[in-house]
Amino acid sequence: SVPQDVLVRSSHTLASGRMCVLRNMLDRLPEVGRAWIAAATPDRGAPLAERREANMRIRAWMLDNMAWLLSASSRSFCLVHQQLCPAYPAACLPVRPIAEQPGSWPGRPCDGQCPSGAPAEVGTSAEDEEEAQPPPPPVSQGPSKPSADAGADSVAGMRMGAAGSATAEPYRGPIRANVSGVSCLPWTSQGAGEGEASPCDIVHTLWLTERLFLGHAGHEDIFFMECTPRYPIGKLREALRDTHHIIFVKDGPELHGWPHKRMRLLAAGVSHATAKWLGPKTDTGVAAEYAARFHRAVATTGDVFMMAPPHERNREYSRLAKIQGHKVEPDDVPHVPPDELIRMLLPPGGVQRFREWLAEVQNLQSLGGLSMVDVDHHPASKGCCAGSDWPVSLRHASVFAIRTGKRNGSDSASVAPGAHTLASVTGTNGDVDVGGHPRRQQEDEGEGSTPPCEPDWRMAVPFEFLAALGFHVYPEMAGEWGITPMRALLDVLPARQIQGLVGNGMHLVTQACFMFWVLSQTVIVDDVGLARTT
Repeated sequence: SVPQDVLVRSSHTLASGRMCVLRNMLDRLPEVGRAWIAAATPDRGAPLAERREANMRIRAWMLDNMAWLLSASSRSFCLVHQQLCPAYPAACLPVRPIAEQPGSWPGRPCDGQCPSGAPAEVGTSAEDEEEAQPPPPPVSQGPSKPSADAGADSVAGMRMGAAGSATAEPYRGPIRANVSGVSCLPWTSQGAGEGEASPCDIVHTLWLTERLFLGHAGHEDIFFMECTPRYPIGKLREALRDTHHIIFVKDGPELHGWPHKRMRLLAAGVSHATAKWLGPKTDTGVAAEYAARFHRAVATTGDVFMMAPPHERNREYSRLAKIQGHKVEPDDVPHVPPDELIRMLLPPGGVQRFREWLAEVQNLQSLGGLSMVDVDHHPASKGCCAGSDWPVSLRHASVFAIRTGKRNGSDSASVAPGAHTLASVTGTNGDVDVGGHPRRQQEDEGEGSTPPCEPDWRMAVPFEFLAALGFHVYPEMAGEWGITPMRALLDVLPARQIQGLVGNGMHLVTQACFMFWVLSQTVIVDDVGLARTT
């Protein structure tokens, strides 16, 4: 997949190949477990209720049998090292003495070896699987906690010694965290609303089972989760009530003064076994303190992210025009009349939707007279509306910034660099248009009168979507930090693949604020009794 390809290249380029990229979450299960799940998976065409019931049976079975399905030594095929690598590297980290300096911490335990130190081999024989794993019990007996016999080689607050026996020395390594963006398709308003009947629920169940397993075993201190605001956080809290304290907020960059619509549910689970949450105890208290700390009014418009230099925008316009069968070189783009250019950039349906949005925004009162719209969707589409913020980032989009309002006198609004005016839509503005072509004067325009303002527009290019998501892809954003090294990795991707990554990605502003806020109020403890006190 595209995300995996980007991660593999980032591992080689940015981490000298030390970062694993595991192929499939189900790979880490024993073969008999994968076979059971495959046999129990409902047919995609089955009725919704039947699919939900089947998925719930799979969930119950996985939770009941996690003690032998999952192990601290579980391995999964790695796309970077082309072998089986640890699925839970934090469970393989050595114990660091309290006096040891953080600078000498060895880092991730993946050097081409499996956790036991023997060379890892791709694949496992059926005979080995049968010897290593017990058969699944025919009847569920209730959730079972991991044991040492099942491969859970740690107990809360303790680590296994080199000889395989428990040692009283507490863990003194990095904070062991899981950061996940669980699939939003089952719950989002843009999806089919399948909920727990979705095929995505099987992988979500495995993610949930892993949190329980690692929480019971003391291998994970905290997890962070991001999803659509409709995600059933109450069910997650109930499932993890014995292992984690759950904190969540519903947050979006537009609440941080960042002009981008992207409301999400951000959650964290603090392990009862190894950590303690010191922040507000109630959901209301969490929301109030978080909002007081971070939320700000928006004081700018979404086109602030349109930072691409002219040559980048002209190159993208040329590419889109060629897709529609028009041959126009990047250097020629500024000389194309705007109303002709819009027909070059978009398919006929897109041009029609652009006209619909143009009519829609004429009567809007927005900051600076600017409206941001996504012409891949009709104005009446579910969840779509014009406004001064960057629209919700979906996996495909054609985002335009359209500015209306008079540009003369006190009511003037300057034309943004790279913007195009549409003379054929609302009238005239000056003697020539942006392409140097003579403008038609209105017959009823009186001498000395102020001509009506024509909308000017710009179409977003791929890296501007990443800028809206918080990536430092342009010098104007980067400042002294410099442009993100991810820019060079993503620059080779087609535009549609970049938009796919953006649509499935986390917003860096909200994610960073939430994660740092939660970590600042969480402590790692050695005494399990202290961790469980309220």
